[in-house]
Amino acid sequence: MYREIYTRPSSRINSQLLPTVHTFNSLLLAFYREGKCDVFKVVLQEMDRYSCVHNVCTYNIRMAAYCDSKEVEKARGLWDEMVEGGIQPDVPAYNTMISGYCGVGEVGMAEEMFKDMEMGGIDPSVTTFEWLVRGHCRVGDIDAAMLVRADMSRRGFQMAAEVVEEVVNVLCQKKRVKEALGVLKEEMRKEEFVPSRECYEVLIRELCEQGEVEVAMRLQAEMAGMGFKVGSEVYCAFVCAYEKAEDYEMAEKLRKELSVISIQDG
Repeated sequence: MYREIYTRPSSRINSQLLPTVHTFNSLLLAFYREGKCDVFKVVLQEMDRYSCVHNVCTYNIRMAAYCDSKEVEKARGLWDEMVEGGIQPDVPAYNTMISGYCGVGEVGMAEEMFKDMEMGGIDPSVTTFEWLVRGHCRVGDIDAAMLVRADMSRRGFQMAAEVVEEVVNVLCQKKRVKEALGVLKEEMRKEEFVPSRECYEVLIRELCEQGEVEVAMRLQAEMAGMGFKVGSEVYCAFVCAYEKAEDYEMAEKLRKELSVISIQDG
């Protein structure tokens, strides 16, 4: 369609409708969102034909496409080309590369980009920190993730719910359930955060496994108060915990409740 618009026969109309870099960036972004990055080559050729110089937005979209497909080295090549061409990277550019490195487990490189960002006087955004937290979580370095979270909090940023839950999950995997519970409670004091059912269940299962049944029961009551239905995995976790504590009467009671729930669900 853009070919039809910009190749009308009237020279007067053409002079008014000549595409700009913003026109082509809009096209690149539209194709990127549609997952049609293979069309980029044609759009870039048209940019050259109209002598439209690429700007930081052009590079950001192209780098994002490479990062999405885990081709971070190609994205880095574009980054280097952009910087060498005298184009100053902006916050989205840094966030794109940080997300790309975190997505392939190269968190050290993501941290280097973060340092370069701050040294260049560019203020990180909440997205910058969220990607770093998630990157550290995904490689199992929960201590580094917690440090980034603390830095983020000092700067007045709040993590999105899915990032909070990723931290909680990894802490539970590391058998640090009390810290996970602390993170949950701290985030819940912020009005915007409401834990999911899955988040509650992860904590309850781990608390039961560590013998903290009373704490788990309080959390289960809170979960029910939020309107979440208790699933079979939570019941099984409580049954196992009571059996370990040799409270067979309570374990049997929960088994019966579970069987009733299973019949109703079935």
